[in-house]
Amino acid sequence: MKFEDVYSRRTADKLTQEQAAEILGVSVRTVRRWEDRFEADGAEGLYDRRLGKLANNRVPTDTVIVYFPSNWVFPGACPFSWSFSPLTAMSATK
Repeated sequence: MKFEDVYSRRTADKLTQEQAAEILGVSVRTVRRWEDRFEADGAEGLYDRRLGKLANNRVPTDTVIVYFPSNWVFPGACPFSWSFSPLTAMSATK
């Protein structure tokens, strides 16, 4: 059920905040926050405010220095799926 449907039932005094929270699968505090945002800004107020914002704990790119030895292999574009190739390491020592 959409929030707007639950909200219309809440404003008609057919549901309590506890019942609305149970229907929506969120806490009572979240229902209260959503209701306040909906009353202040309408449906636009319910959109996630974090979208499009950068994380507060991110490291600035100009302070990051990355060194990858030549014997590391990166399959695909993801640098997190690297592996050490012993064949490359052996050929580098010859």
